[in-house]
Amino acid sequence: MTMIWRSLTVYTSAPEDILRDVIVGCLVPGSPDVSCSFWERHYVSGTQWRVRLGGPTAAGVDRQLDALEAACRSYLADHPSPPEPYDPHRVAYLLERESAPVPDDVTVHRQNECV
Repeated sequence: MTMIWRSLTVYTSAPEDILRDVIVGCLVPGSPDVSCSFWERHYVSGTQWRVRLGGPTAAGVDRQLDALEAACRSYLADHPSPPEPYDPHRVAYLLERESAPVPDDVTVHRQNECV
């Protein structure tokens, strides 16, 4: 069976709050649309969660991702996270230490956004 994957990136300086209050609740097992999901914490362009959903059909995964995105956007509108310091030079340095490519948009700082 082919797994269809989609992802959502949520930028917030309060990552633990949105993870606990929104993301985990949206990833509760039992949906026939999503058979696998996980999240990763990243820091390029600001503190963020990258949430990945996988399932048997694009329509089903898209439906669940749309619901997750709507819930995250609503949460961020009601609970905007406070400003955080962001140093693109520090981020580039950390990526280089990890032998990871440094993206062109490393200087862009995002907060309280879903993409």
